[in-house]
Amino acid sequence: MPRKPKTPPVELPAIPAERLEQFGSGPMTAEAINTATLAVRCQVPPSRQDTPGIPCSVC
Repeated sequence: MPRKPKTPPVELPAIPAERLEQFGSGPMTAEAINTATLAVRCQVPPSRQDTPGIPCSVC
């Protein structure tokens, strides 16, 4: 039985080093995870977001 060809992985946007340094290297609280998620979400174009109806509130 023929297999379905694998789709190539989607290229993710680069996250600036300055942004990553803001979060440190230790354990993250729920608030820190939420902040990081919103910061990354602001860098993804709305057309590529999984929930494009939710606006970015951090930018």
